[in-house]
Formats: sequence, C-alpha cells, structure tokens
Amino acid sequence: MGWSVSGGVTRGSTSRAVVNATLYAMNRVRISTTVDADRLRQCRQLLRISDSRLVDRALAALLQEIEAARESAALEKNPYEEDPDLSWEVPPGPPLPYDGDVPAEVVDLARRRRRR
Repeated sequence: MGWSVSGGVTRGSTSRAVVNATLYAMNRVRISTTVDADRLRQCRQLLRISDSRLVDRALAALLQEIEAARESAALEKNPYEEDPDLSWEVPPGPPLPYDGDVPAEVVDLARRRRRR
C-alpha cells in the first residue's frame, strides 16, 4: 500500500495547504447483502470501524479459517511422518567433553565475556 501526497497553495498573504492524497491498494467492489442485525450492531459497537472495514476483517478471518482447515486436511491426508523428505532423523551431534556440572573454566570464561 502506498500514498501519493501533493499540494501547497499560497494566495495573497494567506497560506493554505491543499493536500491531495491517493491511496494505492486493493481493488474495491461494492456489495449489497443482508446480515444478522444483532451481530452487526455488536461488531459496530466493539470495533467502531466502518462497515466496509468490518466486512474486510470478517472476510480475512473467514479466509484464514478456510486455509487452516485445508492445511489440516492436507496434513491429515499426508502426514509429515510418512514423507521421506520431511521426516528425517537428526544426526547426533558430537559428544560433549564432560558430563554433569559445567566445568569451572567454562563458567569463568562466561563471566569474563559478560563483563566486556
């Protein structure tokens, strides 16, 4: 989304700023529909935004819900565990040089580095 702002007009001794703004964003389409009056009233009270923004948010939430359901269905149909490219064993790392407590020289080194 971008803004284009221009303007500034001077007439006589009075300076008046004229601003022309153009918003570059998504295509808009007009809709006409019937909705649940109580839900619309509640949303208007809670959000205090225009009806068009309210519908945009509702559509975005609906899209997220649909996409999540489709992803869940796809994962259920093709689990990661059964895909050889996705379910691989992590090779073990190198063995640690000690077991148990952290060696004193490592603790001292950490203290010195924190002081810097």
